Amino acid sequence: MDGERVGPGGRERRAMARGGPAQLPLAFVILCLLALIALPVLGIRRSIAAQRLFERTTEPARAMVTQLHSAMALGDDALLDYLDVGDTASLGRYRRAAADEREAMDSLEPLMPAMGAASRARFRELRTAVDEWHAHADAAVRARTRNPGAARFLLAEHDRFERALVAASELDRSLSTVARARRLDVLSAERGEVAMSVVLGLLALAAVLVVAHLGRRLHAYAQAAEAGRRRVEELMEGKARLIRGITHDLKNPLGAIDGHAQLLEDGIRGPLTSAQTESVRRMRRSARAMLAIIGDMLELSKAEAGQLRIDAAPADLSALVREAVEEHRGGVEAAGLTLELEDGALPPVRTDAARVAQVLGNLLSNAVKYTPAGGRVLVRAEACDGGATVPRAAVAIHVSDDGPGIPPEKRETVFEEFSRLEPERAAGVGLGLAISRRIARLMGGDLTVGETGGGGSTFTLWLPDEPPTAPAARGRE
Repeated sequence: MDGERVGPGGRERRAMARGGPAQLPLAFVILCLLALIALPVLGIRRSIAAQRLFERTTEPARAMVTQLHSAMALGDDALLDYLDVGDTASLGRYRRAAADEREAMDSLEPLMPAMGAASRARFRELRTAVDEWHAHADAAVRARTRNPGAARFLLAEHDRFERALVAASELDRSLSTVARARRLDVLSAERGEVAMSVVLGLLALAAVLVVAHLGRRLHAYAQAAEAGRRRVEELMEGKARLIRGITHDLKNPLGAIDGHAQLLEDGIRGPLTSAQTESVRRMRRSARAMLAIIGDMLELSKAEAGQLRIDAAPADLSALVREAVEEHRGGVEAAGLTLELEDGALPPVRTDAARVAQVLGNLLSNAVKYTPAGGRVLVRAEACDGGATVPRAAVAIHVSDDGPGIPPEKRETVFEEFSRLEPERAAGVGLGLAISRRIARLMGGDLTVGETGGGGSTFTLWLPDEPPTAPAARGRE
């Protein structure tokens, strides 16, 4: 079987292996960039959270305790004035101060869960002490109203106000401790932002240095790659010149040998014995085989140099396939094989009919070589809607045989140059399929191989409704 070179060589694999450590500086730069984005966000979020906690809970709580202190002091003064002289205006001031206390206590209560366990305990003690003070104060007011002389006795309960005042002071002290801790949190967050700014600056500097290092390395790699590309181009050009020179120098002598052998075979130089005639025929077959190999090498050289031409024109593929089959029918039947054709209605396409015939000729020749006597070769042409291989494919031409088949792991190998799976079964050097696939891809299609239903192989030529432009086609070689 014949083939096209695919996959990177050992030098390319070694270059890829060496490229592994080169990814580390790039990874470092990426991490630095992520840090430059993420760390400021985290620092700002921490600072904002600490500041908001202080502003929304600690400061309002202390303000409420201050308001509570003032209301309690005003209420106690007004209560004492009323109990002392029975002034109803003082009683009104006491009522208003008590309402302010309740308002302060109600506003303070939702803030307590964020103030810590100690402050919550002090708040509960304060509420209990205030409730007890107001209960005794209300009892003193009622007693003063009923019996003015009883006021002096109830003044002894003034110590409950002092206990409430002490409880308020304890809560204020506890909240002051919480406030100091949260101010420290805010300061710590701010210092963290400063430290983070220094770290980010160092990271940015390191990233710049690494990027500069990478730039130098990439420049060096680019220069090395360009030098390698030029060397490869020179080698390919040298190879193409060598092949063209050798094939040209070989083709003319071989043509002369074949011409003189034909003169002998035709008896122009005198009669030959039957053994001599058979020897001359063998010589001519060998010379024609060598000429075919030289032609293949020339085609391959043109393909590698991007010089294969595709002359697209409207083509009747049904007639073209039938003609190719009939041209090979004699050779197929001489090998003891059966040749069958199944062609349906094919859509009109623009393609290079001569190149299509060349590919079909290679596929039929290979099928004859690798199919044992008594086997069958089937050519089937059909319209299609494309697929993963060639999305724009409009026609698929299948050439199937019932030979030994090709293992799945070898199905790409057969398209490599000078690749033959079973060289002892048939003649050839392994160029036909390599050239055929290049031609198929230049026409915008492809050449693939699969397995037939009962063994053997099926080669499929996929053709689009119109070949791509020359630059795109060349890029697919």
